[in-house]
Amino acid sequence: FDPDKGFRFSTYATWWIRQAVEMAISKQSRLVRLPSHVIKELNTFLRIKRRLQETLHTDSVSVGAVAKEAGSDVDHVRRLLALVEGTVSMDNGNGHDDERDMTLSEILPDTASDTPAGSIYRDEAVNFVKNWFKNLPPKQRRIIAGRFGLNGDAIETLDDLGAKISLTRERVRQIQNEAMRQLRQLCEAHGIDTDDFTDDGHNN
Repeated sequence: FDPDKGFRFSTYATWWIRQAVEMAISKQSRLVRLPSHVIKELNTFLRIKRRLQETLHTDSVSVGAVAKEAGSDVDHVRRLLALVEGTVSMDNGNGHDDERDMTLSEILPDTASDTPAGSIYRDEAVNFVKNWFKNLPPKQRRIIAGRFGLNGDAIETLDDLGAKISLTRERVRQIQNEAMRQLRQLCEAHGIDTDDFTDDGHNN
């Protein structure tokens, strides 16, 4: 991981960044997280679905097509994909024009009941991400909010943010990456798998 290269968040990381912060800001107290092995499998199905959508130039990709591509049972794929219905668009990304550098597929509501996936772990994600965001210096907090479209604001480019807060594009990128480095360290300190943090994209 080299923050100076810039990086994009997988759905796994983005789920914490955006939903946990927004729920903390709105003073809602509960966020659910699927077990990591389920998240990884769900990620696989979502990536396949997005790839098929891009290849076929359509948003209408059947569960059967995803299952066939994944070599998995149709009912199993349907159950996992159903977990993200009614939240946000699978392809609501942090980018502009043709950029597709992150998605929000894993924002999940707390139903206060057992899910088909089994045990749900609550609160930890909200707590540590809330503390991370709350303790950022004002400038870092402004940049993260803008880059990830928190609080319902539009996602902003490095250039847009730089112009608004009188910093160069490069300086905005450095501040963003330093905040993200802190989050990665926080995740690791809490035993959270950071394998899905990648170092490509997110430079615009």
